[in-house]
Amino acid sequence: MIMFIFCIFEHSLCFAMNWKALHDAANNMPLNQAIAQAYEEPVTADSLYILGIAYFNSHEDKQAEECFQNILKMNPTSIEAKWGIAEFQRRIYKYDRAQKSLANIIATNPDFAPAYISLAYIKYMETDFKKVVTLMGIVINQGLKNTDLATHIRAHCLYAGGKGMIAYTGGPVSKIINGPAVFRHLKIAQKLDPENVAVHFGFGCYYLLRPQGKGQNLKKAETHLNRALAIDPLFADGYVRLSQVYNFKGDFKKTKLFLNKALIIDPGNLLAADIIRNECKFICD
Repeated sequence: MIMFIFCIFEHSLCFAMNWKALHDAANNMPLNQAIAQAYEEPVTADSLYILGIAYFNSHEDKQAEECFQNILKMNPTSIEAKWGIAEFQRRIYKYDRAQKSLANIIATNPDFAPAYISLAYIKYMETDFKKVVTLMGIVINQGLKNTDLATHIRAHCLYAGGKGMIAYTGGPVSKIINGPAVFRHLKIAQKLDPENVAVHFGFGCYYLLRPQGKGQNLKKAETHLNRALAIDPLFADGYVRLSQVYNFKGDFKKTKLFLNKALIIDPGNLLAADIIRNECKFICD
């Protein structure tokens, strides 16, 4: 009986994942290396997890989902794999299914920071900016030692984005209270990784979306957004915001060009749809 219990415990350890280390590894590994590593014998849950994140980083979302499904076949209780599938659902705009899974993950594993990031992205697109700030505050308070670097940086950038939208949609007092946090958290993220896509995108949005005469700087916005797209040429949101830069400049040919690029990459892109429909939930020109 004792041996049986030990075997169960030992078996469970085989599936224990150091997700922080795996995220850091994936974010510093070329996709071809992650593919080669994943299919070395024996195939492990850790190598499949790294490959899944590497696929996400390359915008090959369906291939990523297959990796996480394969992990679940090895271990049906894997929180990490369940997060990967929920993140895939988020990326294809199945928000209801994704939110339900993410809420369950957070309830049972409150230290699993990637789930908060995925949920915050959804809440941002649902314009629940206060919830974005709350969720990202939890991740930031966990500290860098308890999260992987990319997740911690995204938390600061999303916190800045949420605060920016709260400031923009609020009155003068809201702007005074929430506005300064935007630049402060972007600078924290920039110090951690100056060449992070989220950092350049965050600064690009910051300089683009500030009011004219009150901090808007189209040159800086264009520089940051172009740098974000140089790092990640398939980053659809970057093309949407860059199209807005050219709209402000009166270059409507480039405005249309970059908006179309975003839609080619991501036909369901909500920032692009917001502009096309002139709903302006996420700040139009």
